[in-house]
Amino acid sequence: MKKTLAILMAAALLLGFAACNLGGSRGPEFPEQAAGILLADSSQGDPTHVPSEYPWIYPGEMSAENIAMGLSELTGLRFDVSAELTNGANSIAVDWNLGSSLFTGPPEQQIDMFRFFDYDSLAWFMLDSLYRTILRNMPEIEAVYYTMGGGSELVLQNLSPPMGFTLDTPYMGSAFYFAHMGNRGDEPIDTADAQG
Repeated sequence: MKKTLAILMAAALLLGFAACNLGGSRGPEFPEQAAGILLADSSQGDPTHVPSEYPWIYPGEMSAENIAMGLSELTGLRFDVSAELTNGANSIAVDWNLGSSLFTGPPEQQIDMFRFFDYDSLAWFMLDSLYRTILRNMPEIEAVYYTMGGGSELVLQNLSPPMGFTLDTPYMGSAFYFAHMGNRGDEPIDTADAQG
């Protein structure tokens, strides 16, 4: 009797599982996840500086928006951007939202590892970290163009000195810009360092 009861209960369980699957009632679906590397670049123009690397798990497909969200979670800063592939998907235009920390400054509560005491170090950190992380995780991208507020030229008035990044020139990394500040444009620069 006990043996028959055990067989009937097992059969009922199997039928219950089958009914769930046949009825189209599926469990919650989770987005596929993949692994990447986030780069925190605090070089501020130093071509010898090596960015810190952080393993990163992200949902869905690799994109500049996903990278920005990952950097936001890591640093506590708002990397608020939208992006669009250009030039046959070999380059990317990254538009900084005016609500991002690049324009509003750091939050009141900063993460100790990513604490900024002046605007220059914050801005270069955000520009370089996003740029290098895109190039690291999206090998098909050869150039990153920065814009602001819906496609306008990126102009950072609070930088010292103020700086604009033209729409037709890709971002080259802070080492490039520091080497060319103050009419030093004739000084050579290692382009491998400039491009990450």
